[in-house]
Amino acid sequence: LAGFGDDATPGPALALRSPEYLSIAGLASVVGIVFARLVSAALPVMGVVDTLLIGVWVLLGAERALLVDLTFSAAALLGVLTAVGGGLVRDLLCREVPEIVRPGAWYAAAAIVAALVFVTLVSAGVDLVAAEVVTVVVATGLRAASLRLGWQTPTAYDLWGDLESRVLRRATRG
Repeated sequence: LAGFGDDATPGPALALRSPEYLSIAGLASVVGIVFARLVSAALPVMGVVDTLLIGVWVLLGAERALLVDLTFSAAALLGVLTAVGGGLVRDLLCREVPEIVRPGAWYAAAAIVAALVFVTLVSAGVDLVAAEVVTVVVATGLRAASLRLGWQTPTAYDLWGDLESRVLRRATRG
C-alpha cells in the first residue's frame, strides 16, 4: 500500500492528531442542528448517499490499518468499525437503540462482507485499485439488495437466558 496516504505513522488515530478532522465534524454537527428541517427533508437522499458510500468507509478504515502494518483481521475489523461507527455514535447521542443492533436492512452485515472481501483480495495480491472497486461494489450491492429485497438481519437471541437473575438466585441460596 506504499504511496497511498500521507501520514502512515503509528500512534493515536489520525482524527485525534489532526484537529481539522474534529473541527470539520463539529462544524457539520452545528450545520445539522441549524438546518435540521432541511436535513430531515433530505433523509431519502442521504440514505442513497450512505448506501453508495458504505464501501468507501470500509476502505478508509481497512486501508489505514494496513498502512500501519496491522494484520488483515485487524484491518477488516477497523474497516467495519469505520463504516458503522458514525451511525452508532449518532444513535447513542440521540438516545436511541443503535441501528446496528436492531433487526433491519443490512448495513453492518454489508460492511463485514465488504471488509472481508477487501482484505482477502489484498492478501491474494490483487491490484489495490481493483480490490477497492470490488469492495465498494460488494458493499453497495449488498446494502441495496437488502433494501430492495427486504433482507433483514435477525433478531438477537439470548443464548444465556436471564443470566443476571440466575446468578442472583444462586448467590442468595448459597
